[in-house]
Amino acid sequence: MVLDMLTVVKVRKMSRKISANISDQAQSRLSQREMRFLKQTVTQGTVFMLELLSYFFIPRYFANKWILFFATSFAWVAVHALDGLVVLLFNPEIRRFYQCKPMKHTTSSTSQT
Repeated sequence: MVLDMLTVVKVRKMSRKISANISDQAQSRLSQREMRFLKQTVTQGTVFMLELLSYFFIPRYFANKWILFFATSFAWVAVHALDGLVVLLFNPEIRRFYQCKPMKHTTSSTSQT
C-alpha cells in the first residue's frame, strides 16, 4: 500500500509536467488511462493483501477444518480469480481483446515550442 501511495504522488508530479506540452483532449485521455491503471493496481494490491492476512492470521485463531480450508487453500485460488476479474473490470483493452472487437489504433503527436 505504501508503494501504491508513492506511485500516486509520482504520477501526479509527472502528469503536471506532461500536461503543459499536450492538448486538452490528449491530456484527458492520458489522465483517464492513468487513473484506470492506478485503480487497478490499488485494487489488486488490496485483494492480495487481504488474501495474505486471511492465509496467515485466521488459521491461528480457528481449528475448524472448513474455516481453515476457506482461509487458506480457497483464498489462495480465489485471489488469482479475483485478480483476473480486476484486470477485466479496469482494462478496456483486455475486455476488447476477449470480446474479439477490433482494436482502435490512434496516433498522436506533440510538438515542442
